[in-house]
Amino acid sequence: MRRIGRWLWITLAILLVATAAAAALPYFAFELLPPHAARRSGATLDDPLRKAVEAGLAQSAPTSVDEARDFSLSVTDKLLYFGLDHPTNFSFSMAPRKGNCIEYAHLFARVFDKAAAKGNLKARAFVVHSSKARVLGQKLPFQGWDDHDWVLIEDRTGQDVRRLHVDPTLHDAGLGWDIASNVKGDVKLPP
Repeated sequence: MRRIGRWLWITLAILLVATAAAAALPYFAFELLPPHAARRSGATLDDPLRKAVEAGLAQSAPTSVDEARDFSLSVTDKLLYFGLDHPTNFSFSMAPRKGNCIEYAHLFARVFDKAAAKGNLKARAFVVHSSKARVLGQKLPFQGWDDHDWVLIEDRTGQDVRRLHVDPTLHDAGLGWDIASNVKGDVKLPP
């Protein structure tokens, strides 16, 4: 009986270490390297989606950049699910569909800008294309994984400018939104 108990504890310890390592991997092993190109969102929302977003914001206008960010993440989480086997399309509707990191970033940035405007917040969202995405310093050998798009929010609501590095694609996968520690190099924003 002791032998079974010992093996159970060893197995439990291995599973705990493996779980901790898997949770830490996105934060320490994933890097977005320059050059980084920032631009405004090119997303368009069809009328039903635009009205739904406006209704959601009218019901509860964001009072902070963090609330606007969370609202925008909830919209992308509901409307997109990850997939690379389709042509990139910046037109969005109420129907859930596949999206790649480019589409996630453009939809998030468009919704965030609407939320910030509704809450009279001094914040803007920019879609950032990082030319090199690496895991443990290596390029992944899969199509579509050499580069990555994400969103940089410039928050000017306080005395100091705050930058939020948001990845709606990783957030939808349950890996969190904050990629500030993963972005290497400076990101220059357009005027």
